[in-house]
Amino acid sequence: MSKTLRTATVKAHVTPGERQQLVARAHRLGLTVSDYIRRVMINFRLPESAINARSVRDLYKVNADLARLGNLLKMAMDDVDLPVPRSSDLAPESLFQRMEEARQLLKTKIEKL
Repeated sequence: MSKTLRTATVKAHVTPGERQQLVARAHRLGLTVSDYIRRVMINFRLPESAINARSVRDLYKVNADLARLGNLLKMAMDDVDLPVPRSSDLAPESLFQRMEEARQLLKTKIEKL
């Protein structure tokens, strides 16, 4: 991803208290002060919070972990003949289906954030 070279400067006069507020808000959102001010001025969508961004990343990790778990379970089932009744909640098809449902639900929730 190439970064845009920004060379123009916009100057604004603020009180020391206002500057502290700008710095605090930018920090809370995980942005630089320049990025925060630019987004506010041009009506870019601001992130809800840095915590929200971390939560989304964590949810993506959980989703990936579920996918890996499903793959490992499938590999284990292929390597070993386990006597699991097909009508059981532990039947491989049931486990795979429930894991895929959980992954899809996670994706839906992430997109809503």
